[in-house]
Amino acid sequence: MLCIVLVKIFHTTEIEYIAHLQMESGAMEMVNYYEPKPINLSDTPAESKLQLPTFTSIPQFGSLPLGNSPDPIITIAVDTVGGAPVLYVDKNNNEDLTDDEDPAWDEDTPAFRQKEVLINVEYFDGDEEHLVPYPVIFYQHKTKLPQTIIAYRNGYRKGQVALQDTTLKIAILDDDLDGQFHQLQNGALIVDFNQDDILDGTLDSQEHLALTEPFSFAGQTYRVRRISRSGHEIIFIKVDTSVYRQEGLGIDSRAPAFRIETLNGKIIDLTAYKNRVVLIDFWASWCKPWQENLGSLQNTYKQYHKNGFEIIGLNLDYDIKSIPQYIKTHHISWPQIGNGLGWDMPLVEIYGVRQLPQNYLVDRNGIIRSKNLQGKNLKRKVRELLNESKAE
Repeated sequence: MLCIVLVKIFHTTEIEYIAHLQMESGAMEMVNYYEPKPINLSDTPAESKLQLPTFTSIPQFGSLPLGNSPDPIITIAVDTVGGAPVLYVDKNNNEDLTDDEDPAWDEDTPAFRQKEVLINVEYFDGDEEHLVPYPVIFYQHKTKLPQTIIAYRNGYRKGQVALQDTTLKIAILDDDLDGQFHQLQNGALIVDFNQDDILDGTLDSQEHLALTEPFSFAGQTYRVRRISRSGHEIIFIKVDTSVYRQEGLGIDSRAPAFRIETLNGKIIDLTAYKNRVVLIDFWASWCKPWQENLGSLQNTYKQYHKNGFEIIGLNLDYDIKSIPQYIKTHHISWPQIGNGLGWDMPLVEIYGVRQLPQNYLVDRNGIIRSKNLQGKNLKRKVRELLNESKAE
């Protein structure tokens, strides 16, 4: 069960526990969530003094600010070479798009293109200057948002910290992809509490924490005191706390009720779904994992809908006008809620959504019984809940 932690801090003990962290690639494999950062494309680059390659079509430009150097802007350009789409990224931030790596996309499927780039990010932190290769994934959906490239972090900082007599593996993430780790409200801390040498950064894991969240280990409570801007150093201190835990939105919680208009103008009321098993499914058309699972989701819906299984889709696309056609093209038959607010949709906060895809499986009594199920696991759990007694 997920918990909300309420902490009262009485005083601090100013012994510092310092760890030095290295940049690693593979954040997505560790945490399986991301906060997409849209890069809007235009005909004119944000930086005026650029060395450009010889374009074969009309290029489009975008920019991604990273780090805190006097020039934090990383320019990207979309073009075609020999009829194939390419993505130029000024990875060394020298205003020269001709001396970077091969501009070909790493992956080019019928639905999307994807490319990982190590971008040299420059940091000024007091008297220190750091140049760090930061792994960033760029993603373009082929039919959705043609004027937008999605970027998200695939880099994270990893190391060890000695807390009293024990050394624990830790990792930190810059979730909002501005390249700056010192903003504690915009990142996550992963701690290998069970010492199995595996950093479990999934959102339901007990090892996944907010950077602002105190944690206990071996009878003592700690919190992050400071992180360097580049993330190469993190400092913990002991705190004397009283920690009270109360039930939050997790397994065995009641699903928050809502009554809202769907994309086709009908009113949907969650309380009207009593005696049905409901999957509350947060998604977006640009989300690759959701796209990959759509076929399995449709099969489960088709097989069990007549037995009382329902799906309510909550779409987080900003370009909401194109979603009805997307739904029609992909034969999605369950009701959809969307308002074009994306991550600012009120239900995102109410349900604590921090990743896509994210779903909640609700039983006949309105209780959340599982989260983030896909494929065979979802089908098995739906069948199990449908076989339970109906609500009275």
